[in-house]
Amino acid sequence: MRIGANRATWTRQFATDSYSTLADEDDVQRARATATDERVRMLVVSDDGATIMATIRPLLHRSVENVRLTYDGNTLVSHCSCDGSDRHDEPCIHALAALIATAEACETGGSAPAPQPDAPTLLDAKPSRALAPARASRARVGLEFSLTPDDHVEVRPVRRVGSKWLTSGNSWEAFTDPAGARWATTEQSDAIFDLYQVFLLARREVYAYGSRRVQLDGLSARVWPPLIAAHEAGVVFVPGSGLADAELTLAAEPSAPVVDLHQDDDGLDVRLAIGDHPAAGSRLIPLGDPMHGVLVLDKAGAILLPLARAAIDEVRDLAAAGRRHVPRTGIARFFSRELPRLALHVGVTSRDDTVDLPDLVRPRLAVTATSIAAAHPTVELSWRLSDPSLDDEIAAELGGDLLTGLRAAAPRRLARLLPEPGEGMDGHWRRRIVGASEVRTVATELLDFLSGHDDVEVGDVDVATPDADASVPTVAIGGRASTEAKVPTQAKGWLDLDIDVTVSGERVPFEALFAALASGAATLHLASGKWIALDHPSLYPLRTLIESARDLQTRTSSGRGQLSVSTFDIAAAQALDEIGGIDDERTVTWVERMQTLAGLSLGEADATIELPSTVHAELRDYQERGVAWATHLWRLGLGGVLADDMGLGKTLQLLAAIAIAKADGLLDAPVLVVAPTSVVGGWVEQAARFTPDLSIAPITKSASASGLDLPAVAKASDVIVTSYALARIDADELAARKFSAIIIDEAQFVKNPGSKTFRALRDIPTDLVIAVTGTPLENSLTDLWAMFALTAPGLLGTLKQFQRRFKKPIEAGAEVADERRAQLRRLVGPFLLRRTKDQVAAELPEKQDQVAMIELDTAHRRRYDEQLQLERQRVLGLLDDAEKNRVAILRSLTILRRLALDVRLSPGDDTAPATASQPSAASAKTRTLLRNLLEISAEGHRALVFSQFTSYLALVRQELEAAGIDYCYLDGATRRRAEVIERFRAGDVPVFLISLKAGGFGLNLTEADYVFLMDPWWNPAVEEQAVDRTHRIGQTRSVNVYRFVAADTIEEKVLALQERKRQLFDDVIGDGSEFGSGALTAEDVRGLLAD
Repeated sequence: MRIGANRATWTRQFATDSYSTLADEDDVQRARATATDERVRMLVVSDDGATIMATIRPLLHRSVENVRLTYDGNTLVSHCSCDGSDRHDEPCIHALAALIATAEACETGGSAPAPQPDAPTLLDAKPSRALAPARASRARVGLEFSLTPDDHVEVRPVRRVGSKWLTSGNSWEAFTDPAGARWATTEQSDAIFDLYQVFLLARREVYAYGSRRVQLDGLSARVWPPLIAAHEAGVVFVPGSGLADAELTLAAEPSAPVVDLHQDDDGLDVRLAIGDHPAAGSRLIPLGDPMHGVLVLDKAGAILLPLARAAIDEVRDLAAAGRRHVPRTGIARFFSRELPRLALHVGVTSRDDTVDLPDLVRPRLAVTATSIAAAHPTVELSWRLSDPSLDDEIAAELGGDLLTGLRAAAPRRLARLLPEPGEGMDGHWRRRIVGASEVRTVATELLDFLSGHDDVEVGDVDVATPDADASVPTVAIGGRASTEAKVPTQAKGWLDLDIDVTVSGERVPFEALFAALASGAATLHLASGKWIALDHPSLYPLRTLIESARDLQTRTSSGRGQLSVSTFDIAAAQALDEIGGIDDERTVTWVERMQTLAGLSLGEADATIELPSTVHAELRDYQERGVAWATHLWRLGLGGVLADDMGLGKTLQLLAAIAIAKADGLLDAPVLVVAPTSVVGGWVEQAARFTPDLSIAPITKSASASGLDLPAVAKASDVIVTSYALARIDADELAARKFSAIIIDEAQFVKNPGSKTFRALRDIPTDLVIAVTGTPLENSLTDLWAMFALTAPGLLGTLKQFQRRFKKPIEAGAEVADERRAQLRRLVGPFLLRRTKDQVAAELPEKQDQVAMIELDTAHRRRYDEQLQLERQRVLGLLDDAEKNRVAILRSLTILRRLALDVRLSPGDDTAPATASQPSAASAKTRTLLRNLLEISAEGHRALVFSQFTSYLALVRQELEAAGIDYCYLDGATRRRAEVIERFRAGDVPVFLISLKAGGFGLNLTEADYVFLMDPWWNPAVEEQAVDRTHRIGQTRSVNVYRFVAADTIEEKVLALQERKRQLFDDVIGDGSEFGSGALTAEDVRGLLAD
């Protein structure tokens, strides 16, 4: 069963991309294999074309899944009985199969319309013929029909057990799989299944568990094919309650109802007769609304009888009432007003010849023809039945009859230009004729043919044939800024551009031009016959503007002749600059500043900017450029990401930008700086040193704990500095105030868009947000989206849009990966400023980076290999569902990483840690570290020692104490961090032990010139941050970095994984060519545990 597939034209756009935006290639291939006539049991598209209902038989089992898909032009929502959930843009295999089947049916013209019966006449319909009943003595499958006291006909499946018909264990759902109803043949199961699908379709549901009885009179005419198929397959029609004494049969052919009139002295009796069942002596139970069949009850029994066409309400009411009496005073009115309408739909007779029937008027089709603007010469023909009093469904049927006759009478070259009868579901047929030769045929032949046909009234005609040559378009742009927020909080707004394109003084309809340019059409033809070539140079920038607006998911069309673009849209600014002649000062200013911003990000624009005297610092050239870039963002009201390498003075650059904003009078509210707790003091210290004129207020306790009066603090401050933890705790207080700007330092800490901290920062009102980080990408492209969702909301679309458009194709290495990667760089380029030390700080001392492979001791090796085999067996069994078992997998990997460091970190090892009297207990790696520290401290060098594990650092502390080496220690539990850091910086302590998580960022430790990384981490960016605590501006000595790796262990595999992940950063931020996958995948884990 396929109905109306050609109405879902939107399915073609997914087919154009081979469904790659919805599923991966393997799933698409499975769905294609499922989208066959054999497996798509039912496919029905709603009248508006937006909803698809389908029943799919999967590849791997014989039951069925029921599917519903809806599309609003932006999001595809699917619901399938396989999991019972709504999915957005991620259909299951069955829903995808329904989509593919619909697109293919739509491409081939959709389902053929059902044959139309002959037009009604005043003659009696031919007698109905009943099908022979199934042989009840043999049949085991039945449909029980009951008549309720309120005249509803109900049906349910039953099965014969012995001499009885039983309902238990015989639900509708049993027939979804032929193997499920073992007592039924395949043909019987299919027929009953199809009947149930008609019921589900009527309810617009994909399943209805527990539905035992189905009201036959509440269903559409689609019930008749499965009823007939069931009867022919040997399904017994069993009379139930209300019909217990009747023999139940099914008419083999449809009949047309006939109004039988009888007149006497009392007035006029109006009855309904069907087939050879007399009007008198029969009882009719209407089926369907509109009525498409009847249950006829008479002395001979009961018969289910389909009608040749659906009946109007008056006929249905007459069937239900059995008889209508018209008094003598109403007879004249009945003949003049009611009988003509009845005669349009049913036969009319007087079997006893007591009534002389009048002549009745045949309806006609009214048609209009109008040229419209489109990519090709186009004429729209519009058809309606001439009688406006008819309801849509009846008008559709009658008009369809007339069109059937019209197509039969027309020459073939004209018939193909006429609409199909089944296209006019609302009694209105529209057919667009496209192409110059076809339009000429309409103007010169078709309209003449229609004018001469008795069933057609030709109305308004405005058809223009296309000019021979193209006209030259002229483009003019006006505009205005809009503050309407159609994207998340902090979006600055939109530019509503008034687009005016004319051809020889004739205005081009913008909606048609937009559609033609967006679809890549070559020409646009106007209703006047003029046309333009869309590859004309004057339209190039406009095409770019439209494509950019569409790519950024903006409000592409906000009204007639208007286009809305995001104020973050650099491509739109460049296109507008090419068009020129913009008649709006604010738009011109925006374009100029966006061009400057793009130049600054590329290092091409003049970075000269006057620093106020309140900035007490000599800025380097690259820092001046960074200040100019941030200032331009500030003046535009747009956010961005300052992603310079660690140690290049990002804090100073932003403090200078704040000072400029204050001098320009742009600080109507304080700037809020949110940073890790360890970095808050650094902001206060550098502000006091470089911008002492700025009033800085650090917040170190929550409002509830400190009793802080935030409004008073805000009023007295230029800058408020707080930590991530306090921003999350004081989220409501901060969201109640507006800030001139928000600066998010070490912004990689808010890369999770589902975190409370992310939501807290997103909800704080502000004019702009600037993120500061040396690692805008750590794990995956989602990190980048999260950062720009805060700083430039809307620039990269929603997370789902970003994943579909960029993340999935790039990380999967799809054919479009290079193109999408380039698009992503173009989008974020102006709003992301990154300089590396190699580029801008060549005077920095050299950094020597060495990997030291260390062999495990014999006993250590034996213990490690034993644990490796145990964890390998445990983990490889969990990888089939890696996401569900993620915690257990990471626990096993952590056990191996700890054991690679030191045998004393074995799981379950209760041995006391090594002490001064047990130096031999240390691992080879620990002994190598100790030997190096003794050597470099004797030479006056100082070292930072980083590890992921505080338990390992505790072992190193004991070894240092045993060797008499002084040290400082910092981890997440250290309470007086500032004192510990200052002790190392101001004194001569040779060693600083630091946990990677607690001290890998936000510290300036240029006093050290050696760095030891004791255990490699999956993400190389984390290690680089740690190294940059000492290799930064202010360092005067060469920096030596040693990465200790236990040979032939998981640590060696981590190094290889790091190389792949390093590529992720370069691909978007740098000049790499391939994307690696950022997250730790199941394949990564297999590699880590491989031999």
